[in-house]
Amino acid sequence: MRDKKNRGEWRPPGAPEVPHDTLDILEEPAVLGGPVWLQRVFKPKSPLAILIVLMALGVGTMAYTQGDPRRVIRLDPPWQPGEISRLEARDPRGGLLFTWELSAESRGAQAVLITEQRAAGFHERAVVFADPYNLIPSRTEFERESVQGRVTFLAEYRQDEVTIGANVPQGHEEAAVKLPARPFYDNEQFVMVIRALPLSNRFRGTLRNIVTRAGAQDSITLRVRGRESVSVPAGEFDTWKVQLAGTGQLAWIAVAHPHQLVKYENQTAGTLSELVEYAEGTAGPVED
Repeated sequence: MRDKKNRGEWRPPGAPEVPHDTLDILEEPAVLGGPVWLQRVFKPKSPLAILIVLMALGVGTMAYTQGDPRRVIRLDPPWQPGEISRLEARDPRGGLLFTWELSAESRGAQAVLITEQRAAGFHERAVVFADPYNLIPSRTEFERESVQGRVTFLAEYRQDEVTIGANVPQGHEEAAVKLPARPFYDNEQFVMVIRALPLSNRFRGTLRNIVTRAGAQDSITLRVRGRESVSVPAGEFDTWKVQLAGTGQLAWIAVAHPHQLVKYENQTAGTLSELVEYAEGTAGPVED
């Protein structure tokens, strides 16, 4: 039996009506690949950098459905501007690999979702500008500093495609990716979108994911595998265990509001990230 709260009638207070074209109907197969220059840039030699790239490229955010594939589930962003989560990623022996910080801001009528990863000789920052209610992206800014040099790119979402302009050690490059039907999300905001889902036992959804750093799009199925009590440096949390099917990755999302990312495991890369610090947002809600 489908959980009534996942049936799609509810939407956040003040949210506009969602256009009919946001229904989750995957009419075309996923498109994979992308420009060679982006694939080349994001294949660094450093083992640490490889692990971080595997984390980023192996997951995404979702356009989702449960039961009737023509029924969309409304997002309910649980954060306020100013919120910060800090996680630490460790290898199988417990060695610290990098820190991972997630934060949310508000600029005008847009939500701003920020992801940063830091390690010795490595810093990566992605900023996604999105609608504050449905989280569909309008712009992604990315910068990365490593021993391989500095890489930046700007992705701008238009009506039918996202255009990507990148500055890499070899020079300036450009690419364009055709967009699927709405809703879709940028890979760089994936955790925040998962937090905004009405997760429950047996929840199942399928994403439309735009991997701007690789100039590609794909799809992925996300399933709730149960409810677990999890202890991490930030405390003990009652969580939903969420599987990203086919990726070897799992996310534990707090059941209680504001649904923090408590733990994240990438079995392929051999990393386990745990929440070590969380600060609630202090600013008021986003207003038009």
